[in-house]
Amino acid sequence: MFTDPEVAHVGMGWDALQELQGRIDTYTQPLELNDRAQAEGDTRGFARIHCRRGTDRILAATVVAPHAGEIIVPLSVAITNGWRLRHIHKTIFAYPTRGEVIRKIADEWKFSTLTPATKGLVGVWLRWSRLWK
Repeated sequence: MFTDPEVAHVGMGWDALQELQGRIDTYTQPLELNDRAQAEGDTRGFARIHCRRGTDRILAATVVAPHAGEIIVPLSVAITNGWRLRHIHKTIFAYPTRGEVIRKIADEWKFSTLTPATKGLVGVWLRWSRLWK
């Protein structure tokens, strides 16, 4: 944790995750897409969450970034209490904060649950709605 950038991890260890390879879904969000990191001029790092395949049950999470020890706290609380990505997806995070990277991973999970047909309909709706602006 006390490196530059910091490294923080919670949940199953790397060896246990390797044994589950092929049975987990991994979601990663680079800090270069985080507005606070951009504003502060330090976009090094990423946040990564591992879930049991086909579910939103969080098995482990890793954050490599400045302030990683603070960013990982909601994931530690989630794993300890059995919360899932759906609970994080519903949570309102302060903006702009580096911790918002966690909610964006939950958004990525939510989008992955859409069927191809639903994704297509959402795309059509978005294109159509832009015509009326």
